[in-house]
Amino acid sequence: MTRVAIAGLGGFAQAHLRAVHRLAAEGRCELVATCDPTRDDHPEGVRHYTQLCELLESEEVDLLCLPTPVFLHAEQHRLAVEAGVQVYLEKPPTLWWPELLQMIQVDQEAEKATQVGFNFIADPFRRSIKARAIAGDFGALKSTTLHGIWPRNVDYYARNNWAGKIKVGDRWVLDSCTGNALAHYVQNVLWMCGLGNLDAVARVKSVQAELSHAHSIESFDTIL
Repeated sequence: MTRVAIAGLGGFAQAHLRAVHRLAAEGRCELVATCDPTRDDHPEGVRHYTQLCELLESEEVDLLCLPTPVFLHAEQHRLAVEAGVQVYLEKPPTLWWPELLQMIQVDQEAEKATQVGFNFIADPFRRSIKARAIAGDFGALKSTTLHGIWPRNVDYYARNNWAGKIKVGDRWVLDSCTGNALAHYVQNVLWMCGLGNLDAVARVKSVQAELSHAHSIESFDTIL
């Protein structure tokens, strides 16, 4: 049975907990540990740690879910890979491109590849549409457009210490509407345009954008 640990208990981590509890009830996995330095509302009967390194040293874990702040992903991903643990990493993996290249290099040396939690790309219906696009059923791909309107109130950017921030201390965050809330849809467009195979993702050659913000945040919440 797959032994699962979850690092991070706030925010979207609750969705990970519900999913793991559901799979555990079906006998498909076991939640063996949780980790969070600021919260103690962990599931009863499950060992809890405040430091990820302590969890990885103390527990036999097959899969680690990382629904943690984005700017912590790279370091935590590296620790898990070095411990021989497979990772389910919440999106986005990082928003700082040099760090992403480092994470890719780390993952290339992993025993099992990391899965990043982008929605939609595993959906059977969407995969059937992409299969038809690859087969040429719709003709040649000429262009694609994403329109995203998802207003967020001020509470959204006050929910933690990194939302809407460019940096936290000396760590790059670069949180934004496209990099976080709409990241699934941006990834979905790039995936649909990767016509080499069902799992291919198109490479971005250049970007032009007008960035602004309606909220009093460091980063942008509107992009044209």
